Amino acid sequence: MVADVLCVELASLEVEVTGEVDVRGCMAVRRGVPVGFRSMHCAVRAAAAPGCQRESLDLLVRLGEQSCINLATLRGGLAVTTELNVSSPER
Repeated sequence: MVADVLCVELASLEVEVTGEVDVRGCMAVRRGVPVGFRSMHCAVRAAAAPGCQRESLDLLVRLGEQSCINLATLRGGLAVTTELNVSSPER
């Protein structure tokens, strides 16, 4: 979407996201180990159409990060609520 707005034509685009996590926390193996990822890394591999400038690709990444809902949520956190509705079987 952002590439279209910038008139950047991509021949290919791959995004690989990796993260560092210690699963002992979520498996209750060790107290004190936090549940969740400690860090994440995004590797972006792009091939632009002939004539595309590197500056345009750099701008595409910056604007893509600024408009990404998932990235903003991960970086900023959010309040989460849980509601439990239990129905018991009729006798």
